[in-house]
Amino acid sequence: MGSLLIAAALIAVVLETMWLIDHGESSHYLGIGIIAILVFVTTIVGLVLGIIGLRQKSRKLLFAVLGTVFNSFTIAFVIFSFIITTYN
Repeated sequence: MGSLLIAAALIAVVLETMWLIDHGESSHYLGIGIIAILVFVTTIVGLVLGIIGLRQKSRKLLFAVLGTVFNSFTIAFVIFSFIITTYN
């Protein structure tokens, strides 16, 4: 769930940067890069922990399933965003 909040923050920063670029100011590229790297690392860690939680037999699987699903959606969104921005 935390990675979804980070992804929402990343979207807000990207939208703000797009507005700044349209108005002649483009000094936030470093911040966007750092946030993107942190989001991706957090998402990968969450996905790995979700998969590890799914493999444990002595625990309930609700949070492991939720973590795996949400982190998979975040990774899919990042990949989709890269594809869209590459071909536009």
